[in-house]
Amino acid sequence: LNTQALDEVKRAIGFDKNVTVIRTSVDRPEIALRMGIIPRNQKKSASALRFLLDDAVRANNKTPSCMHLVPKTVVFFDSKKVAYSTKDQLRMWLQMSDNHLYSEAQSSEVVVVFHRELAKADKEAIITEFQQPDSRIRILLATEAIGIGVNLPDVRRVVLNGLPKDDEPAIPWQRGGRAGRDGSSSEMIILLEHWVKGTRKPSSASQASQQRNRQSSWKAQALDGASDSEHSSDIEEARDEINTRMADEER
Repeated sequence: LNTQALDEVKRAIGFDKNVTVIRTSVDRPEIALRMGIIPRNQKKSASALRFLLDDAVRANNKTPSCMHLVPKTVVFFDSKKVAYSTKDQLRMWLQMSDNHLYSEAQSSEVVVVFHRELAKADKEAIITEFQQPDSRIRILLATEAIGIGVNLPDVRRVVLNGLPKDDEPAIPWQRGGRAGRDGSSSEMIILLEHWVKGTRKPSSASQASQQRNRQSSWKAQALDGASDSEHSSDIEEARDEINTRMADEER
């Protein structure tokens, strides 16, 4: 913000005009940005999120449980319904693991859903546990509610299950910024839907619009040139040129 805008913000919020403003860089070099693709028709099946459990079911580990190896993770959803279906799927995969058979109770501790409609006591219990360095909760499936006044400095991985429905471009980066607030190496993973990948083919409506724009440009250029002439033959020639170009476009 420039000085004038900053003064206006301070006035609107009610800050004293002499309040000290501390500016910090938006650069977060400790966060690695990664992207992945959600397979077609798989956004609600959680298949693209199975990688979250890789460290929990690794084959070469002989300990009874590997859940402590799963980095503390927050997965953001726009839909509470999808968050709950993902929770059920992840817990089921843990219980079906060939290398470590996790009990229903263990899987319930590891994967938890957080949203604004939870009872206040449940919210407080989840946050208090997740703030512990050795928290039993390793994967928190959350809506935007987790970002409101919650201090989670040691989140190592933030996953966006698709881009937010909101048009505000800052939201993905705000969500990703929950990672690595203690300055340690972390990652932000954006899972994009399948249609994002590959070349773009303009729709028929788009192609028609582009053609109309080209034709309008040709007409304007040709007629502008002819209007400077006093000879009617020049105008007729411009019209012939327009008709020829339009015919070529339609072929």
